[in-house]
Amino acid sequence: MRDWNVNHPDDPVYFHGFDVQFWWDGADRFLKYVERVDPEYAETIEDDIFCLNERQFIGNSGKNCLDTLLTIMQHYHSMQDDYSQSTSTMDYLLHRQALQTVIDYDALDQAYRDGDEGLASNIRDIAMAGQIIAFAEDIFPDDRIVLWAHNAHVQSADLYIEGEQELFQPMGTHLRDHLEDDYVTMGFAFNTGSFNAIEIFNSGAYGNLRSMSVLPIMPDSHEHILTSFDEPRYFLDTRVDTSSPAYEWLNRDLFLRTIGAVYNVEAQEEQFAFRARLQEAFNVIIYFDDTSPTVLLR
Repeated sequence: MRDWNVNHPDDPVYFHGFDVQFWWDGADRFLKYVERVDPEYAETIEDDIFCLNERQFIGNSGKNCLDTLLTIMQHYHSMQDDYSQSTSTMDYLLHRQALQTVIDYDALDQAYRDGDEGLASNIRDIAMAGQIIAFAEDIFPDDRIVLWAHNAHVQSADLYIEGEQELFQPMGTHLRDHLEDDYVTMGFAFNTGSFNAIEIFNSGAYGNLRSMSVLPIMPDSHEHILTSFDEPRYFLDTRVDTSSPAYEWLNRDLFLRTIGAVYNVEAQEEQFAFRARLQEAFNVIIYFDDTSPTVLLR
């Protein structure tokens, strides 16, 4: 990708990341952008853009915070031509989405405060899908986008998370509804190995980012079947019809790992897996028999 960008300066590959859970990063990036294009207005919103802090750290109800953020967004929309001319349309739109992460967190935070983890999960994935749709339709309408997230987020079928009674509608279901066949889902599966993740303990406390080894695969899992093909790595296209010998298996309700940013080596494997029918959830499965951790740059 680096070589591509060097040789194609007018058609580069971009990396963009966001997480609704980390709203303060979006607030900081948005404020710094406004300071560049409209320093006088930036001074008037310097405190308002971080109004969620009052609810999180001071105990304020925060009822007026959402209205404040929506007012900032309304003003931002009204200045699109001026701000885009000062920088670029892409810069303007990217920072619009940075502000959107702050607005989206308002509802997510309320669900967390109410103790409704199921609702919080659904709010988070709806917000993430909205971000991706904005990227696909507003910011990069003529480009292809590779979206990287763990299996439970990208898959395009509803599911129940183990231990939670509420139906979870992942980001992928919303993207499939909106983008239809333009959204191609690829899930990852592997047998053994290690990876980098933030350690989480049984107490709920978090440790450091470190290399951890995966627990053994479960017998009632898709990984158990994928491992039996005796190939070190392969792509499996799940889009087969009823005449395929794989059709029955691809539509069985089995566990599939979903390991994201955190992992608990003392947990039961079910805590980092969900039940899935592969054909409903993914168009393609990418399988590795053994995985190794990334090399951290810092």
